[in-house]
Amino acid sequence: GSAFAEKYVSANDLDVKDLSTNVTTEDGFVLHSTADKPIKIQANDAKASPSTVGNETFTKRINLGGAGNLTSRSISIKAKAGETLKVYSKSTADAERVVNILNQDGEVVASGPAVGRANAIGELKFKIPAAGEYYVVSKTSGINVFEVVLE
Repeated sequence: GSAFAEKYVSANDLDVKDLSTNVTTEDGFVLHSTADKPIKIQANDAKASPSTVGNETFTKRINLGGAGNLTSRSISIKAKAGETLKVYSKSTADAERVVNILNQDGEVVASGPAVGRANAIGELKFKIPAAGEYYVVSKTSGINVFEVVLE
Protein backbone atom coordinates (compact mmCIF):
# COMPACT_ATOMS: atom_id res chain seq x y z
CA GLY A 1 0.00 0.00 0.00
CA SER A 2 0.87 3.66 -0.34
CA ALA A 3 2.30 5.67 2.54
CA PHE A 4 -0.03 8.50 1.51
CA ALA A 5 -3.78 8.60 1.09
CA GLU A 6 -4.69 9.63 -2.44
CA LYS A 7 -6.60 12.86 -2.96
CA TYR A 8 -7.90 13.97 -6.32
CA VAL A 9 -10.19 16.29 -8.21
CA SER A 10 -11.73 14.85 -11.37
CA ALA A 11 -13.66 16.86 -13.95
CA ASN A 12 -16.10 13.92 -14.06
CA ASP A 13 -17.19 14.67 -10.48
CA LEU A 14 -17.97 18.36 -11.09
CA ASP A 15 -21.16 19.96 -12.37
CA VAL A 16 -21.05 21.61 -15.80
CA LYS A 17 -21.01 25.37 -15.14
CA ASP A 18 -18.90 28.51 -15.16
CA LEU A 19 -17.22 29.23 -11.83
CA SER A 20 -16.79 32.88 -10.85
CA THR A 21 -15.75 32.36 -7.22
CA ASN A 22 -13.45 29.88 -5.49
CA VAL A 23 -14.80 26.35 -5.07
CA THR A 24 -13.31 23.84 -2.61
CA THR A 25 -13.75 20.13 -3.37
CA GLU A 26 -14.32 17.27 -0.93
CA ASP A 27 -10.59 16.39 -0.98
CA GLY A 28 -9.44 19.97 -0.33
CA PHE A 29 -8.55 21.08 -3.85
CA VAL A 30 -9.48 24.71 -4.51
CA LEU A 31 -10.53 25.91 -7.96
CA HIS A 32 -9.58 29.60 -8.01
CA SER A 33 -11.74 31.71 -10.31
CA THR A 34 -13.11 35.23 -10.55
CA ALA A 35 -15.97 36.83 -12.47
CA ASP A 36 -13.55 38.24 -15.07
CA LYS A 37 -11.37 35.09 -15.16
CA PRO A 38 -13.78 32.16 -14.74
CA ILE A 39 -12.98 28.46 -14.82
CA LYS A 40 -15.44 26.57 -17.01
CA ILE A 41 -16.50 23.01 -16.23
CA GLN A 42 -17.52 21.72 -19.65
CA ALA A 43 -18.85 18.55 -21.22
CA ASN A 44 -16.25 16.95 -23.48
CA ASP A 45 -16.80 17.12 -27.20
CA ALA A 46 -15.19 15.44 -30.20
CA LYS A 47 -12.48 18.14 -30.29
CA ALA A 48 -11.22 16.99 -26.86
CA SER A 49 -11.03 13.30 -27.81
CA PRO A 50 -9.27 11.02 -27.04
CA SER A 51 -10.03 11.61 -23.37
CA THR A 52 -9.05 8.49 -21.49
CA VAL A 53 -6.29 7.81 -18.96
CA GLY A 54 -5.83 4.13 -18.21
CA ASN A 55 -9.33 2.74 -17.81
CA GLU A 56 -10.93 6.10 -16.95
CA THR A 57 -12.85 8.00 -19.62
CA PHE A 58 -13.40 11.69 -19.00
CA THR A 59 -16.80 13.03 -20.04
CA LYS A 60 -16.03 16.51 -18.67
CA ARG A 61 -13.08 18.89 -18.50
CA ILE A 62 -11.93 21.81 -16.36
CA ASN A 63 -11.16 24.60 -18.84
CA LEU A 64 -8.76 27.03 -17.15
CA GLY A 65 -9.39 29.53 -19.96
CA GLY A 66 -5.98 31.20 -20.01
CA ALA A 67 -2.90 32.05 -17.99
CA GLY A 68 -3.35 31.45 -14.28
CA ASN A 69 -1.90 32.66 -10.99
CA LEU A 70 -2.48 32.19 -7.25
CA THR A 71 -5.89 33.89 -7.31
CA SER A 72 -7.47 32.98 -10.63
CA ARG A 73 -7.56 30.22 -13.26
CA SER A 74 -5.75 27.79 -10.97
CA ILE A 75 -6.29 24.58 -8.99
CA SER A 76 -4.48 24.37 -5.66
CA ILE A 77 -3.88 21.75 -2.98
CA LYS A 78 -1.97 21.69 0.30
CA ALA A 79 0.70 19.01 0.07
CA LYS A 80 3.41 17.43 2.22
CA ALA A 81 7.05 16.91 1.26
CA GLY A 82 7.48 13.59 -0.55
CA GLU A 83 3.98 13.43 -1.99
CA THR A 84 3.55 13.30 -5.77
CA LEU A 85 1.27 15.64 -7.69
CA LYS A 86 0.01 14.37 -11.06
CA VAL A 87 -1.76 16.64 -13.55
CA TYR A 88 -3.68 15.19 -16.50
CA SER A 89 -4.27 17.85 -19.15
CA LYS A 90 -4.14 18.93 -22.76
CA SER A 91 -4.29 22.16 -24.71
CA THR A 92 -7.63 23.63 -25.78
CA ALA A 93 -6.03 24.11 -29.24
CA ASP A 94 -4.11 21.98 -31.73
CA ALA A 95 -0.84 23.52 -30.57
CA GLU A 96 0.95 22.26 -27.46
CA ARG A 97 0.83 24.62 -24.46
CA VAL A 98 2.58 24.67 -21.08
CA VAL A 99 1.13 23.62 -17.73
CA ASN A 100 3.00 25.03 -14.71
CA ILE A 101 3.00 24.10 -11.04
CA LEU A 102 3.54 27.12 -8.79
CA ASN A 103 4.51 27.17 -5.13
CA GLN A 104 2.71 29.39 -2.63
CA ASP A 105 5.12 32.24 -3.49
CA GLY A 106 3.99 32.09 -7.12
CA GLU A 107 7.29 30.64 -8.36
CA VAL A 108 7.25 28.00 -11.12
CA VAL A 109 8.54 24.76 -9.55
CA ALA A 110 7.64 22.40 -12.41
CA SER A 111 6.34 22.57 -15.95
CA GLY A 112 5.38 20.24 -18.71
CA PRO A 113 3.50 20.06 -21.97
CA ALA A 114 -0.26 20.35 -22.20
CA VAL A 115 -0.32 18.34 -25.44
CA GLY A 116 -2.34 19.44 -28.45
CA ARG A 117 -6.02 18.53 -28.20
CA ALA A 118 -5.87 15.77 -30.84
CA ASN A 119 -3.39 13.81 -28.69
CA ALA A 120 -3.95 11.49 -25.76
CA ILE A 121 -4.13 13.25 -22.40
CA GLY A 122 -0.69 14.17 -21.08
CA GLU A 123 0.61 13.59 -17.55
CA LEU A 124 2.85 15.91 -15.54
CA LYS A 125 4.32 14.31 -12.39
CA PHE A 126 5.93 16.43 -9.68
CA LYS A 127 7.52 15.29 -6.40
CA ILE A 128 6.62 17.81 -3.68
CA PRO A 129 9.90 19.21 -2.24
CA ALA A 130 8.46 20.97 0.82
CA ALA A 131 5.13 21.21 2.61
CA GLY A 132 2.91 24.01 1.34
CA GLU A 133 0.21 24.93 -1.14
CA TYR A 134 0.81 24.17 -4.83
CA TYR A 135 -1.08 25.58 -7.82
CA VAL A 136 -1.74 24.09 -11.26
CA VAL A 137 -1.95 26.81 -13.93
CA SER A 138 -1.56 27.38 -17.64
CA LYS A 139 1.53 29.42 -18.51
CA THR A 140 -0.22 31.39 -21.26
CA SER A 141 -3.37 30.14 -22.97
CA GLY A 142 -6.26 27.77 -22.40
CA ILE A 143 -5.72 24.23 -21.20
CA ASN A 144 -8.19 21.54 -20.21
CA VAL A 145 -7.46 19.73 -16.95
CA PHE A 146 -9.13 16.35 -16.58
CA GLU A 147 -7.80 15.28 -13.20
CA VAL A 148 -5.28 16.33 -10.56
CA VAL A 149 -4.07 13.64 -8.14
CA LEU A 150 -2.02 13.98 -4.95
CA GLU A 151 -0.55 10.79 -3.55
